[in-house]
Amino acid sequence: MLKKNDNNKIINMRKITYVLTIFLIPIFCFSQGKIGVIVNKDVAVDINPKIQRYIADLAAIEGVSVWVNKSDFNENSSASVLRDSLLHHYLNDNLSGVVFIGDLPITYYEIQEDLGGFYNSFPCDIYFMDLNGLWLDTASAWGVTGYFDNHVGDRKAEIWMSRIIGSNTPDIGDELTVLNDYFDRLHMRMTGQDNLPKKMCFFGSDVEFPTMDSWLGDTLLGYQPGEIATYKRSSLTMQDSPQNWISVLQQGVEYSVMFEHSYEYGHSMSSFFSNQDYLSMTPESNSRFYYLVAACKVSRYTTPNSMGLIYAMGHKGLLVIGSTKEVGIGGGREVFHGLLGQGYSFGASHKEWLNSIVFDTTVPYFQQEYLLKACYGFVILGAGNLKLHKYNPITGVEPIPIHDGDVKVFPNPFNGLTSLSYYLPKLSHVVLSVYNLQGVMVTSLVNSFQPAGEYIVGFNGIGLPSGMYYFRLQADEKIKTGKMMIVK
Repeated sequence: MLKKNDNNKIINMRKITYVLTIFLIPIFCFSQGKIGVIVNKDVAVDINPKIQRYIADLAAIEGVSVWVNKSDFNENSSASVLRDSLLHHYLNDNLSGVVFIGDLPITYYEIQEDLGGFYNSFPCDIYFMDLNGLWLDTASAWGVTGYFDNHVGDRKAEIWMSRIIGSNTPDIGDELTVLNDYFDRLHMRMTGQDNLPKKMCFFGSDVEFPTMDSWLGDTLLGYQPGEIATYKRSSLTMQDSPQNWISVLQQGVEYSVMFEHSYEYGHSMSSFFSNQDYLSMTPESNSRFYYLVAACKVSRYTTPNSMGLIYAMGHKGLLVIGSTKEVGIGGGREVFHGLLGQGYSFGASHKEWLNSIVFDTTVPYFQQEYLLKACYGFVILGAGNLKLHKYNPITGVEPIPIHDGDVKVFPNPFNGLTSLSYYLPKLSHVVLSVYNLQGVMVTSLVNSFQPAGEYIVGFNGIGLPSGMYYFRLQADEKIKTGKMMIVK
């Protein structure tokens, strides 16, 4: 794991201004954009079949274009060079989010006077999300170098980010086993083969967090009263017990919101629940998504078997939002839950919560600097493209090897969504369009310069009539055409 920031190439890029809107929360508007998939080059060959299937799922099921890099980065790579690459694709290729797979660069932030007056340093993934600010390592206040300690300019995130990590899970399995198992579960979820019932849980200490079950989760997330379970410490039976938590996990909950003071190795419930308690459960956990509130350091993925990491990567888990910092806080989550309930991904919903609530310092809750910086520690572990509720069942989404000069359409024929895959041997100006039988262009999918690499572009033909269509791919002087069939 990289322990120090490579801070030599930080760019102060121009400020980007945009307007956001959605149907029920009219202050937001989203462009689907391209998703980046960055794989540690040292494990890419061993897990390549699973990565290819994941990329095919993203393109065919989510209908998004995918930028893939499996050859340039590992845990020893420069963090700033990786950030520069994200910046390039954000500015030139409509990058909206990125998934890091395997051990990749880690950046740290440090605070001299944290809550309680103590020094604190912690992994800070927001460095890779905020491409518009200048991150500084001044070391002038307390003489520690190698960690960021100041930020200049716009704090807002340009993209969302998540990590899928197979290392640091010794009690689950070795890195390759954990990654391969995770991508099998992810494929089942995205192709609608996950039969877990729609249910959520509020769990925690309402003595310290009295509003824990009033975050509008029942209305904004689309759950009905019979689909919501609540376990409170104020109950005469102290319902936030490890025994009840184990029961919730084993029965299987789609989404758990937990309000408990926590540490890397467990939660302070009415009595302590440890990572070993989780790992030794029989039967194992059958739950999927976790939001861990007020859970200090619970998702510090640099610590072996940290609670958040094994929730995301172990048993049947898929995603955790938690903190790597000593202080984990929340506020304004009606924005996050509102977007999540409308069908936006965990990554996109989390990014907009940060931008509209945390990084808007006119919001009273975050006017104190230590509270704002507490949110620098929030991370997403798992595939950030995931959405909360079930995907529609789909079959036949499998990867197809591609080579220079090939364009693969899969599935083909298709009933609405498909993907086009191609490989560029060098930087090229790419124009990819789809035409009907009359030669009329029905959509332009790509018209930009793209670096060498492998690309998968989603095509949404749901609104088009059944029949034959043609794609035309031009990369500089080379042209490739082919047939596509929509069957409804």
